[in-house]
Amino acid sequence: MTVDRRPDTTHWLKILSGDYVIDVAVHQWTVEAPVATAFCLHSFTGNAQDFGFLATEIKSRGVTTLAVDMPGRGSSAFLGDGARYTNRLLQLVLAEAIALATTQLIMVGTSWGGALIGALTPYIRARVVGLVLVDAPLVSGSESFYPYEDFLRDEASMSFRSLQSARIYFGLTRNLLHLPPDQLDELVAASIMKSEGQYRMRYDPALANMIGRRAPFDLSKSLVKMGIKTLAVLGSDSHLVQAQAQIAARAALSDLTTYICEHEAHPPSLSRPHHLAHIASFIESCVTPDDPDSA
Repeated sequence: MTVDRRPDTTHWLKILSGDYVIDVAVHQWTVEAPVATAFCLHSFTGNAQDFGFLATEIKSRGVTTLAVDMPGRGSSAFLGDGARYTNRLLQLVLAEAIALATTQLIMVGTSWGGALIGALTPYIRARVVGLVLVDAPLVSGSESFYPYEDFLRDEASMSFRSLQSARIYFGLTRNLLHLPPDQLDELVAASIMKSEGQYRMRYDPALANMIGRRAPFDLSKSLVKMGIKTLAVLGSDSHLVQAQAQIAARAALSDLTTYICEHEAHPPSLSRPHHLAHIASFIESCVTPDDPDSA
């Protein structure tokens, strides 16, 4: 039997940013009487459907999933100007999206999204019972060369003459060609868009202008004070596995455990059953008997 991994509900937020009202989609995989909510934030060029497999896995464990398409990605509004994708806009979106959750939270973030989730969690600590960081850096690096940034800049301007060509590219670069065709097609539908008779990735090319904007950070310094159960999920071929600064940051967190996803790079695709089962078991272990908000 085919399992539908698409969300059953989409909440549309109206976010006022300067002189603009921006439409933002927050997708939900609903559970009746949930014991917790997994709030998921995608990578820089990802979207909410990246968490479709995980959301389906944890549904059977009583956990609802909320996953936001950040502005310029997925179903949310494209702003067309990199200067309009401000940190303040990110803060407004995340505050409104998290407010949709009515239970205790497990925060889940991939790469860029994981760094944002890690930075945000100390401010909402009372509601958070667990943290899953999927190939997310805990500390900024000292490198002067960032090949992934060059890749994303190039990808932002790519176009494909056919949907099939875009599908092959997407499957190869996201390590998804092991999936059955119907499952891959669900992800392709969320991640590829038609534009001017051709096909391209479903994120705003103007986002390329944001790449490289960085400030030094060390999430381990704030996370170590919280004592929150944390799972670091890393692709076996990810550059973060062997990076000495990342190793030291992970070691500083006594409440952090590391799970290596074999045959995955940066970031893991969250699509292989045994990887999903491990992450889901961790999420289930974070759930406390009583919701902190009901105390």
